Amino acid sequence: MRKLLLTGLLVLLCASCQAATPRLESDSLAVDVDDRTGGWSLLDKHSEVRWPAVGMARPGTAPW
Repeated sequence: MRKLLLTGLLVLLCASCQAATPRLESDSLAVDVDDRTGGWSLLDKHSEVRWPAVGMARPGTAPW
């Protein structure tokens, strides 16, 4: 019982330590998406320009 409890706690700790920002990328673009908030950013790899320039855009609220 003790080993089962310890294993369960370790699984919960490891799950909370995983990165919360998956990345989709190609040769020219990279999109980072925060899986908790839905915030995202787009990077043009050739020009190294990122949008938005600071922070992450939120779904439906990104400035033009």
